[in-house]
Amino acid sequence: MPPAKKRRVAAAAAAAELADSTITTTNDNSSALINNKLLQQHRQALDTLLQTVDRLSSSSTAVSENNKVEDDNLPESILTSSLALANLKSLQRQIALQVETQANESKEQRAKVEECSLMLENLTYERNYLQREIGSLEGWKADELEKMAWAELGQSNNESGEEDVVMGDATSTGDNTKNVITTAEDAINTYLLRTNTNNDTTTNNNVDHRNPTNHTKILQKLQSDIQTRSTLVTQLSQSKLKLTELQKKRDELSGFLTRQIPKKLDELEKGAESLNSFFGLHGVWSDVLRVKKGSGMENDDNDDNVDDDLNKKKVETANMLINRPSFDRSRRFQLAKSNLSSPLYVLYVQLAGYKDAWASLDKVGECDGNTSNVLGGYIGASGMDVTIEKNTEESDWRVVLSLSISGIIPLEVASSFGKAAGSTNSRSASPTPGQSLLSVVFSYDNEDGVVYASVDADGSKDVGEGLLDSLFPDDDGSTLPNVSLSLLKSEEEEDEAESDEGESSNVAMDNTAEEKSTENKKGKAYYWCQVLSGLNFPPPSIETDVVTDKAEKDTPFQIQICTKAVMRQLLRRIRARQTLSSMVVFLGRRGQLANPIPIHPTMKRDNASSNAPTLKAKLQSWSKEEDMKRYVATIKRKSATLKASVTISDNYPAEPPVWSLQSEDGSVGAASSLQSNNDNSKTDVLFDASLHRIECHVNQDLDKFVCEDVEATYDWILIHQLADIVSCWDEMMSAKEEGNANKSKGHERIRKGKDRKLVGFGEKSPFFLYRNGL
Repeated sequence: MPPAKKRRVAAAAAAAELADSTITTTNDNSSALINNKLLQQHRQALDTLLQTVDRLSSSSTAVSENNKVEDDNLPESILTSSLALANLKSLQRQIALQVETQANESKEQRAKVEECSLMLENLTYERNYLQREIGSLEGWKADELEKMAWAELGQSNNESGEEDVVMGDATSTGDNTKNVITTAEDAINTYLLRTNTNNDTTTNNNVDHRNPTNHTKILQKLQSDIQTRSTLVTQLSQSKLKLTELQKKRDELSGFLTRQIPKKLDELEKGAESLNSFFGLHGVWSDVLRVKKGSGMENDDNDDNVDDDLNKKKVETANMLINRPSFDRSRRFQLAKSNLSSPLYVLYVQLAGYKDAWASLDKVGECDGNTSNVLGGYIGASGMDVTIEKNTEESDWRVVLSLSISGIIPLEVASSFGKAAGSTNSRSASPTPGQSLLSVVFSYDNEDGVVYASVDADGSKDVGEGLLDSLFPDDDGSTLPNVSLSLLKSEEEEDEAESDEGESSNVAMDNTAEEKSTENKKGKAYYWCQVLSGLNFPPPSIETDVVTDKAEKDTPFQIQICTKAVMRQLLRRIRARQTLSSMVVFLGRRGQLANPIPIHPTMKRDNASSNAPTLKAKLQSWSKEEDMKRYVATIKRKSATLKASVTISDNYPAEPPVWSLQSEDGSVGAASSLQSNNDNSKTDVLFDASLHRIECHVNQDLDKFVCEDVEATYDWILIHQLADIVSCWDEMMSAKEEGNANKSKGHERIRKGKDRKLVGFGEKSPFFLYRNGL
């Protein structure tokens, strides 16, 4: 029985007992009065009867003695005694009836007393039971209710971990500061009664869930929550049924993908292997490609060929057969899946899929930048291959992307710079495909949880060093993409450094050397490697102190990282470095320089050779001032000398070269450029406005030296700037010589300032006609 109902039953029983006791007391009083009255009358009648009997007995004794009746009142006495006797019997009968009535009442009272005693025993037992229940419930905690309350308030649990405290223990820091819910009692009160607790004891009693006056409201809320929960449970059961159906369909489809498709592919591969071998070895298709390449070299500008579409379809068909993907693809993928870790396997699938797709495309004119390829611009190079190999040092497997450097070099580089285009190292003296290979090695580190990439350029330092740095903006591989793990490692390193402060510096240097050597072996963890490997890390962010509207507008276009974008950026970087290396080798060979300096064939015009002015300025020497950072070009014109210094970035041509000019008398185009060249000079710097004009033109008007439609012209920007410097300086010196000659003859007065005679700029430059659209 619930405690509340027990209390109500006990109260009703007590009220009934009080009413019965009141009625019984009244009845007892009235019965006592009646009994007393009857006893008094009975005593009076008995006394009267005794007196009459005594008188009669005395009268009878006198008669016997004298034999004479002397009493005349004898009859009256007899009558009085008879009446008294009758009255006595009546009173006795009434008393008997009254006694019988009281006996019945006593029986009834006794039954009531016994009933009340039994009820008292029951109430006593119930009281003891309730006291035990109250004692056991005083220390009981509603864990599930506490969890629901904390979850409703948006907290996982009571963070303090202490036992529940009373509501008055919560303190506030100010008058208007709301109390912080820190105990389970406060959380339950807030959850059930939807109100904040205060420090006032009266308010605490009103919002306490233990207060019986709040039970109705709490029950209504719990019933509402139960109804809502039942609705959610129904929806959940329906969703589970739908999920079971979808899982069943998924299992059917996945079974078809994992069992039926590979089986059918194996059958197709076995059936088509002999046929593809026949087409691949047949000479007709190779002849089609050879004839097409030969005709393409002779008829590049022939737009009147009516059979061009037909020939193009033939070439595409020939490429699909000759450059077909290998039919051991499934075996290669199975081998990779069994040996590689999950990130490297994803990377291998991406690269192998790209390589197989590129191998079946029409690759006519793939590297000249003029011809758009099939299937959305897949680009590649001969000798491109994706393999897996075992690292003998660490006994793990790696993914290796192999590229032929000579296959990436455009034809115009080889024709313009000769053997320099193919001799990036001592072992490759000609641009024959397949002799110089570049390998990008991908490895996975379980401790760091990232994929590392390193370059093996077959001994070519110019091409391989820093090749993968900043392929995409702000992705130089200097920091780990796994930020959380890198922070933990940095904290561990700090702790280890603090614990090892007493060790010698030599040991620390040895450890640093070992770490650097390990880092060099693994490579760098570039963000694009993680994207291709399926690892989800936040992208590298640009660290800027102040971001303005202009900076946001000037933000460069962000390339979306994918396999195609990575391959395009990688081949661009290799092509740019190879072209730059060929130009540097070509310019560095003395006695073999041909003037004018060669420029890209696309930048030349048809009438450029006939109208090209003769330049008296010649490039005399090209020397390296620092290791792959700064070069100095010496230009001679008669007795005058000009030194042009250029700084080349590793991200060439994305970061264009920066030129600074200095004449033989010490005058320069910019003060900042001279300070790096004449640090030991104590004389004042001379500023030459003409050199400054040339320098600004070369460093700022970069769009004048490239053709936006031909991507390869961006790789020639260094030699284009040098050719423009030579022509502009020759034009400037020629104008000065004419002015000095006129002054010596005295034909004209000396003009100064704004009255000075204007001289044309850049008219002798090979880009003059191109810039003016002539």
